[in-house]
Amino acid sequence: MRPSPPLSSARLAARFDGAVGACGGERKARTFSAVGVIATRCAIFLAALAAIAGCAAHANSTLRVDGSRFVPAICQSGQTRGFVGVELVDEQQRRLRLAEGVDGGLQVVYLPPGAAVGEHLGDCGTIRLEAPGGAVNGVKNVAGQAELSCVGGPYQVTGHVSFEGCH
Repeated sequence: MRPSPPLSSARLAARFDGAVGACGGERKARTFSAVGVIATRCAIFLAALAAIAGCAAHANSTLRVDGSRFVPAICQSGQTRGFVGVELVDEQQRRLRLAEGVDGGLQVVYLPPGAAVGEHLGDCGTIRLEAPGGAVNGVKNVAGQAELSCVGGPYQVTGHVSFEGCH
């Protein structure tokens, strides 16, 4: 007995397109069902990706530290560091921690590049924090704005900052 020759793609397509009866209908239904499942999964993935992209943290600032412009590159919730507020980090790795005090006032801490301990600049401005909802890995997103005028201490920090999506 000789084996039958392999079917060409044209002959294979003709064989399935020409299928009659329940088998052909089921085969087409299964194909459309599989395509539907894949399309649904892709749509869910893209929606999740868009939601994550929409949570990108950013800050706008006119802040200056000792006269040098401070442009936040990173904005993080203070929750991971044990305070209510936000930590801003610029490209030079200078860090500003803006914390809401128990009295509702603004407490500012400045950490120069590489410093493990910050310099407490005191209550030298105002802060308004919002918790717009949502969390990433259990850390609540923080949004708000602050006006700083810290001029009496070892570092001078002045200006305005608004931030959102910090987690």
